[in-house]
Amino acid sequence: MSPDLNRKSHSMASEAKALEAIREVFENVYGHSRILNNIVLPTGQEQGPPTSEYDVIVICSAGIIIFESKGWNADRLVCKHYPEGKSQWFLIQGSVSQPIRDPIAQGGFKTRYLSSQLPGVRVKNYVVPTNQALQIDPKCTSHVVGFNDLPYLARMSRFRSKKTGNFHLLKRDEIDAIANTIVELSSQYTIDEHIASLEKWIKSRNTQCNRDASTQQSAGLHDR
Repeated sequence: MSPDLNRKSHSMASEAKALEAIREVFENVYGHSRILNNIVLPTGQEQGPPTSEYDVIVICSAGIIIFESKGWNADRLVCKHYPEGKSQWFLIQGSVSQPIRDPIAQGGFKTRYLSSQLPGVRVKNYVVPTNQALQIDPKCTSHVVGFNDLPYLARMSRFRSKKTGNFHLLKRDEIDAIANTIVELSSQYTIDEHIASLEKWIKSRNTQCNRDASTQQSAGLHDR
């Protein structure tokens, strides 16, 4: 199997594992819930890729909960905080430390988009590592949850929705209406179209970066 196919197969297996765990917990805690997976929606951003894929979206009485599954193959997930308020995430494998982008920040625009389309509905996003042997550093945000944390998260989501004045616990017909709205919003997009548009955006960004680097280099030569 080629490396690309192997990575794709691993990613699909990770997403399926996360979906199964999330479905089991939320159906047990909430009874009626709608769980959508591999949903493609617009990003709502002027800059950046036009669409984004949502691994898992749970619609339950507590609102909308977005889950991003990560099949990180590492020993530990660490977040280091610096005095100037910045932070950097790392995957640690043995003695090797690999910096990664903030996984929660990556999902921020997804939360903002759904909040804009469904005002008055509580929307939260979390990251679920599918490698259950991965150790999550205590300094990492609580929005990174392991499989064992899912039951507690489900219960706390309902509790917080009760205590938040701007929101209310959704009824069965509201849950179904929200799920149907999300499915309708996504109906004009396909995974293949999303991948194609993402690749086009990456190519365009790389071309612009190369052009900017060339301009700066030329300007430096003229200054000499």
